Amino acid sequence: MRQRKNIWRMAALLTAAVSAANLCLTEAKAMPVTEENILALLDEYDPDGAYILRESFSRRENVLGWFEKENDILADIDTAVHEETHRYTFRSHSLKQEDIYIGGQQHICVKYTNVFDSTEMSGEIPEELRTSRFDTYIGSPEQNLASNIDGIYGLLNEFNAYSWGMNTTVSLYDCYWSAAESPLDWDGYILQSCNDRQAYGDFNYYILKYLLYAQKHHPDIYRDIIANESFREAYQITEGRYRALIAKWEQQTAEIMERCHIEKASAYLFDDQYRRLINEISKPEYRAVYRLLCGTDMPDMRGTVQESDNAAEAANDSILMTANNVKTYNTITNDKDTDGGQDWWRSLLIIGGIVAGAVIFVLILTAIDNTWTDKMNSRTCK
Repeated sequence: MRQRKNIWRMAALLTAAVSAANLCLTEAKAMPVTEENILALLDEYDPDGAYILRESFSRRENVLGWFEKENDILADIDTAVHEETHRYTFRSHSLKQEDIYIGGQQHICVKYTNVFDSTEMSGEIPEELRTSRFDTYIGSPEQNLASNIDGIYGLLNEFNAYSWGMNTTVSLYDCYWSAAESPLDWDGYILQSCNDRQAYGDFNYYILKYLLYAQKHHPDIYRDIIANESFREAYQITEGRYRALIAKWEQQTAEIMERCHIEKASAYLFDDQYRRLINEISKPEYRAVYRLLCGTDMPDMRGTVQESDNAAEAANDSILMTANNVKTYNTITNDKDTDGGQDWWRSLLIIGGIVAGAVIFVLILTAIDNTWTDKMNSRTCK
């Protein structure tokens, strides 16, 4: 009987694999926002996001409160992972330290040293570098906001949270493709990922600027931060992973623009602000501080900005794409067919082939099982 059980176990596993392949295709657009569905989606596409949210669910945190729509997980999953990363980070805050999640279910415990409020350096941030985040985090933050009162450690906390939010959006790229029925379905991906991309520029600039300001006005604080090995390690890992995410996002966005005929200005939101920040931290004084933190030269991020006359205009335009910037889904499908892509039909044939193969495999197993059973029934005990 053990052989029979193994045969049908194999058949069950194959059938389950075929069903899982269609999970996002059939449910992502109208998936009820429940703990089970959120974790199932993230387990499939973003294990780190799943780990962060599972930690919060296990502590009975109100994770579902971040979702504004009852039947659209994709709309707010980036925000949920971002905010719950903060909860994870604050687990040991009362001990004057923070747990910076670095992936693979691992974190770095960053010990706090003396700091000054981040708002103190606001006067040295020029007007052209004051993006939409400036007032919230630096210029006039709310009372007890960590990015202010925890100084550079609060800024690292925010930097890390934005990076994991972006990681979730980028990881769900294939899910967006399978769920999209029109180019407008990419609005969420584009808005979330561009917002997170700009946050890389904002908080990397704030962290390096904080150190430059400390070096000039608070040399003792500056020396303690630079000597803080846990901070240096956490920053180096977070910044490097965030930078790699942006490179991956650029590849994904290039594909979206090509296949959906979306103009650059509609795909690279906030690009003018991002470009100014990247150009600023590419200056020698920031690169010198980066070298102290990471022990290596700062990679040149200026290749990740899009020179465009429409960039600044795009940053101030409506977030949602209009019909002037996109084509209908039927037109896109026809264009792909004309170009020989035929991606939709190829996907359908692949799924059909997998299902047909599973059915044939089960039929073969059934025949083998029946033959084996007949032989066993014909045997007699001696």
